[in-house]
Amino acid sequence: MLLALVSTLHIVWWGIGAPVHTGAQAPIIVARPPQGRVPMIPGLQLTLRAFDGRTAVPAEWSVSPQEALTFNPWMSSLSDTPGTSVQMTAYRGPATIRATYGSQSASTAAFVYNSVAATCYLGYPNGVRFDSDGAAKPSATPQESDVFTLGPQNQPRMDMFFGCTGAFAVAARSFSLHFPYGAAVIRRSSGVYFGNIRVSDWRNDFTVAPVLQNGDAVIFRLRDGRTAKVLVDAPAPGTFGGVYLTGPPRGDFYDYVFFHNVKPAPHAVFGSHQ
Repeated sequence: MLLALVSTLHIVWWGIGAPVHTGAQAPIIVARPPQGRVPMIPGLQLTLRAFDGRTAVPAEWSVSPQEALTFNPWMSSLSDTPGTSVQMTAYRGPATIRATYGSQSASTAAFVYNSVAATCYLGYPNGVRFDSDGAAKPSATPQESDVFTLGPQNQPRMDMFFGCTGAFAVAARSFSLHFPYGAAVIRRSSGVYFGNIRVSDWRNDFTVAPVLQNGDAVIFRLRDGRTAKVLVDAPAPGTFGGVYLTGPPRGDFYDYVFFHNVKPAPHAVFGSHQ
């Protein structure tokens, strides 16, 4: 749970990656659905509520830029607490979410990330590679991938959840998760906010991942030398996926650069000058 206090009206959000310590302030993490065979991943959820003091109120929600996401108002049947869930569009990057109630308003920063489902269970039978634009794509073979899984043989199926064959993972079966170019895990219990993880935090601690929990972050190298990070939000038991961002060949992750106002490093320009 995260509080963003502005006057007496404030926004509370629940979702993957919220700071461990109540009261900490950080941008809201918004996850776009992955490009796998599953159109909606239950784990990738974000809910928002507006409070006037300690009372939940039916606020009106808006976002800037407008194309960043859409809102679905709802009412909890248990507590009659008004709130809203979030649906994503094609946008990715920084945004500002605002709640308005009467003459009061509150706003908080957000960042819309892509999501990936990196297991055969969700339609990536040969692992995942990240293209030059930082988008996760199905790999042709495990040897060409940046992350892949190995596990018990899957039976051929043609439904929305399966659709792959060979020695890769299925739900409720053990498998090994491989980062062939080296990776490290930053545990959720450490309290490190995902947006504060930098390219320089990469370490070559393992190539076969230890047991991961939702909310952990994995930072790993790609085949081309770039660095990526994934905030773990497993789409189903026994699978691997979550929000991600890839870093440039030189520099830092865009979320960190944007929210920390990092200026580009100066560099020399060689050659003739007119």
